[in-house]
Amino acid sequence: MKKASTRGETVKRLQFMQTLLILTSIALALPAFAKDYAGYGDEPSKSGHLGKKEYSPYLDIGYPQRVFWGDTHLHSAYSTDGGMVGCRLGPDEAYRFARGETVVSSTGVRARLQRPYDFLVVADHSENLGLPTMIAEKNPELLKTDFGREISGLVDAASMATPMPCGDPA
Repeated sequence: MKKASTRGETVKRLQFMQTLLILTSIALALPAFAKDYAGYGDEPSKSGHLGKKEYSPYLDIGYPQRVFWGDTHLHSAYSTDGGMVGCRLGPDEAYRFARGETVVSSTGVRARLQRPYDFLVVADHSENLGLPTMIAEKNPELLKTDFGREISGLVDAASMATPMPCGDPA
């Protein structure tokens, strides 16, 4: 007659089975990893090459050969989270600044990069695109709508209560 197992013995058996399953999975996966060398040439040589040159000619280089500098996410005055917090520069000024040209910043200070960017991504939001500049210029088309009058009034009230750090946008 078989002896009934205790809870502790059952837990130990389950742990053993989990461990065995993990080790079996690793053992079965190892040949797949070894295929990285198979078919691409010899074992790694003393020069650091891991295979034929056609496979990857740059394996012996351990550092970037050409680094690019830039900004991958810039909001201009056209986006509400840029234009409604003091940004007064549009996409054109942003690109001029990125190219190394001198621009007048939102605070009125002339600014220029010491080294131009290699790239710039102007990531203005499509929602309410241009709304901050339309509010600032009191755009008549915006003020024809209920939404335009309401949002313009809210912004005017807020700017009267809390002056912008960069001064008058005009």
